[in-house]
Formats: sequence, structure tokens, C-alpha cells
Amino acid sequence: MKTIGFAGTFYTLWDVQSERVDVQVGAWYEKVTCTYYKNLSKNLDEAIIKAGTNNVDETLMGKRRSFEYKKPLVIEPKIMTDCEKLFRILLVNDNAHLVDGVRQDAFNRCVELGYVLEVKGDFSEEEWVFKGYDEEGRAIQELVKYSSDVAYKFNHSLRSEDVWYSENKFFIGII
Repeated sequence: MKTIGFAGTFYTLWDVQSERVDVQVGAWYEKVTCTYYKNLSKNLDEAIIKAGTNNVDETLMGKRRSFEYKKPLVIEPKIMTDCEKLFRILLVNDNAHLVDGVRQDAFNRCVELGYVLEVKGDFSEEEWVFKGYDEEGRAIQELVKYSSDVAYKFNHSLRSEDVWYSENKFFIGII
């Protein structure tokens, strides 16, 4: 949609497109693309005539280059199932999900309801952990190994059978 912005001296012509991006059922965000076209005029009335629109957007003030941004995530809890809400708590790093005990409670509830199953086996993973810098400014890293004889598998259709490690637990599959 044609939109007029103000770059400091000139009123400018923009094309602003908004696209809804579905993250999962009941959760989405708006991806907004602002494409700069040209300077119009130093006078707003002239700029409106040249642009053929009177749509002036305050968020374009001071902008001189094309850019993209995302509007915040929208969640419609009435549409999401209990299983999806619990998986969202386990897998998404929202501030509310990072409060002590929240993820553990969600995980325990998933096990209780049968959304997550225990799988016996030999699971291990290695990870390089940053420890600091030496006196010459080089990064010091340490190889940390995790292992367990239990992993947890989501009890629904999975995109893959990959094994991954999170929150001191091994998981099988990615939703």
C-alpha cells in the first residue's frame, strides 16, 4: 500500500506490505516490509498530490532505507489445544516460560497426560562451553559431555527422529 513518510527534510513515498506468518495453530505474527521509493516534496500537501494517497505513517519518520520488521506474536489460546500449550512452554523461550519451575511443571504435566513418553536407551551428546578468555584474548572453551539412559519422546507425529538435549533432559524428535 502506498504510504507517505517523513525523512527529516523531504516527505517520502513508501510501499508498505503486511503478511501474516502462521507459527502454529493459534499463533502468528505480522511481517511488515517497508520499501522506500523516492523523495516527494518538502511540503505535505504537494507530497499527497504526487503520491496519490493521503496515508501518512508516523513510524516511517526519519527512515531513508527499505527495511522489514515483525509485529509481536499473537496467541489465540482458545484455538490451541492443551498439548500445544504445554509444548509451547517447553520449547519457546518467552520470559514467562523461563521462570523457575514453569518448564518443569509443564514437563511433568506432559508426562502425566501421556503427551511425552520415556524411552530407554543409551543417549549422549557433546557440547563446547565458553569458559572465558586467556591472557592473550583467545576464547577458552571446554568440551562437556552429557549422557543418560532415558530420553523423552513426544507422543504424536514427528518431523524427525533426531535426539537433542535441553533442560537437563534428552528428547527425541522435533515438532
